[in-house]
Amino acid sequence: MSYVIHFDKWGYPDEEYRNLTWEEVCSDDAALAETEAFEYWLNENYEDEGLDASEIAQGLCSNEDFDVSELMEHFRNSDSYYEIQDGYTPIYNYVHVLMSEPTSEEILLVDKYVGNVVVVEIDSCDTCVLALTGCGMDLSDNIEMAYYLTDGESPVRASQIMSLSTEAEAMLHHFRSYAKEFGRVSPIEVSNFIKEYNDGKEKPMEQKEASSV
Repeated sequence: MSYVIHFDKWGYPDEEYRNLTWEEVCSDDAALAETEAFEYWLNENYEDEGLDASEIAQGLCSNEDFDVSELMEHFRNSDSYYEIQDGYTPIYNYVHVLMSEPTSEEILLVDKYVGNVVVVEIDSCDTCVLALTGCGMDLSDNIEMAYYLTDGESPVRASQIMSLSTEAEAMLHHFRSYAKEFGRVSPIEVSNFIKEYNDGKEKPMEQKEASSV
């Protein structure tokens, strides 16, 4: 069974498809605050105010002179906000079909851990797909990872992992093993892995070394 289809008219997004990833990101303050564009914008406009993008992504602001919601509204009215839409635009005419429509949470996970993939809904086919937003190298590891985060299983297996973060690469290896044993990766398993991974990063170095002995 082929999981790839050709779709020829990316030039008319309002008529042909919905970019579900961009819809979720642009409506979510935390997701927006985690983008590189927001961090650059914040440093450029508030460099002397001691504002931290990672703090703002959590809905917090240590500088009492600023309100998080007002900052995000200011960002949405800036040129930087509109410029980052380009990074969420599919650049190829082929897309990878999903078995079902992903949830908002799953779409935001794809955005966070898979930097070169967006989730798109093609109206004429009444189906959701994964579309690449990057090129220049083998990005099959991005496609495989995005499949696990949405469908829970992947028809794609990357021959090499070269464009994922350290955390995403560890996640991909785990999901491969888990899916092989249990058939598919559940949303609960995704949440459990992320929590355990982050808890492990927060352990003191001596505790990590002791637990590895």
